[in-house]
Amino acid sequence: MGGKPFFPDLSPPSLYLNSFNGSAPTFPPLV
Repeated sequence: MGGKPFFPDLSPPSLYLNSFNGSAPTFPPLV
């Protein structure tokens, strides 16, 4: 419910960047 399309809120920021091919989403990563 954090706005993550594919992964849970517990995923590290590096996983976000890796999944988006270096493009950060519009929401801040929740660690």
